[in-house]
Amino acid sequence: MDFRLTDEQRMIADAAKDIAKDFPPEYWRERDERGEFAEEFWKAISDAGFVGIVIPEEYGGAGMGMTELLIAMEELCANGCGAGGVWYPS
Repeated sequence: MDFRLTDEQRMIADAAKDIAKDFPPEYWRERDERGEFAEEFWKAISDAGFVGIVIPEEYGGAGMGMTELLIAMEELCANGCGAGGVWYPS
């Protein structure tokens, strides 16, 4: 079995890393202290197509699989978004 990422999956990983750079731990700490929803983060992952990534295209989603969702989540979390990288896109 080939476990290498496809070109599309590498693009997802790269996009998630780029998004995460704009949302360091301090961003999340401020949102948590204020009890605020991370509106800017939500917009960034929405614009990238990560929200609804596993929803079929005919229902407005990206029509991708769980692997692509997990790649996005892993890269967001690993690059500074912490738990926000897990529960916002899912």
